[in-house]
Amino acid sequence: MDFNRNGDPLHFVVNSVTLSELPEPTVRRMAKMVEQAIALYYRINTFPGCLDSKSLNFNYMANVADSGSCDLPTINFTLGGSSYVSHERFSINMTMILTIKIMIIMVTMTTI
Repeated sequence: MDFNRNGDPLHFVVNSVTLSELPEPTVRRMAKMVEQAIALYYRINTFPGCLDSKSLNFNYMANVADSGSCDLPTINFTLGGSSYVSHERFSINMTMILTIKIMIIMVTMTTI
């Protein structure tokens, strides 16, 4: 919601005191139109997302922070009964690589 310099919502400024030359029903309709126009503006121009430019999930189009989009998803890998949890995108440690190589060798040997 937009505010004037006093901190009042803009549609509050449209009243019978500030627009004394207009009939009261016209002033009320104008205030309602200003309120609706501001609400529509924010509905159209609000883009929730990650605002942290250092995050891998940064959204350059976002202008409103949403909850949790800057957090990286947890990725679970399960190989041979062992599991590895990654909190970083595409992060695999050496133990994981060696486990995969051993599994490939074992599968190859059993099919020969």
